Amino acid sequence: GELGATRITFGPGLQRRAMAAVREIAAGL
Repeated sequence: GELGATRITFGPGLQRRAMAAVREIAAGL
């Protein structure tokens, strides 16, 4: 269900995307 998908979404993949986004924003600043 949605909960399972959410758990998978908020896994290592999301963390990598989040870190990459933060790095891009920090670089932009």
